[in-house]
Amino acid sequence: MGKQLRIDSVLRPEVLIIGAGGAGLRCAAEICERRPGTRIIAVTKVYSPQKSHTSTAQGGMAAVDPKDPVDRVIYHMFDTWKGSDCSADQNIIKKVCETGWEQVVWLERHGMHFSRTEAGRIAKRPFGGHMLNFVKLKHFVPATKPTAQVKGSWTRSGQSP
Repeated sequence: MGKQLRIDSVLRPEVLIIGAGGAGLRCAAEICERRPGTRIIAVTKVYSPQKSHTSTAQGGMAAVDPKDPVDRVIYHMFDTWKGSDCSADQNIIKKVCETGWEQVVWLERHGMHFSRTEAGRIAKRPFGGHMLNFVKLKHFVPATKPTAQVKGSWTRSGQSP
């Protein structure tokens, strides 16, 4: 038989955060700002938070760059709601999606690395359940509201991407 594992120490945090990606680290920072001295542990399954999903997804996050002519908050709201099997609170989804970009900027200013485009903006790519393919649509400016879906990309009525 192999070696038996045994507990040699016990940690007793006041807050346990599951995940040390962007949301987990941002949550820990917010708690520290509001309640200095709080004992917090953020656990991650990867060896470094720099390998977290936030850093590696690059577009899988629900954050809309306000300077991006293609992306819209409503798209991320729908993607997030759809990803929850249509069971998440839509008001919370709206708030998260509307404030997401300022959190991404905060994370970057505090050391989180994001890939960049040739123009110097945070890179985005199609990921998971996102309805927009940012690579194919770089020159496309959508109508006020999407009206047709062609091969996963939203287009204006009667126009192909």
